[in-house]
Amino acid sequence: MARWIKGLMIAFVLVMILMACSFSHSYERNATVTKVLDDTIECEDEQGNLWLFYGDGFNKGDNIILIMSDNETVGITDDIILNVK
Repeated sequence: MARWIKGLMIAFVLVMILMACSFSHSYERNATVTKVLDDTIECEDEQGNLWLFYGDGFNKGDNIILIMSDNETVGITDDIILNVK
């Protein structure tokens, strides 16, 4: 009986580790470019948040998708832009 319980506990821990490793901390936000100043791009997401990034080839009014990292926190104030589509 004790071997069965020990095996079950090991399986549970392994499943929890796999779930933690596979949890993605990135997400997408739709945004519109609001300002372009040299290579600094300002955009506003659908919730009204302003974001800045460096890029080339963007124009005011472009609809873009921001690939974001949540930095493993709840609030968005420390989220960062990983990529822009």
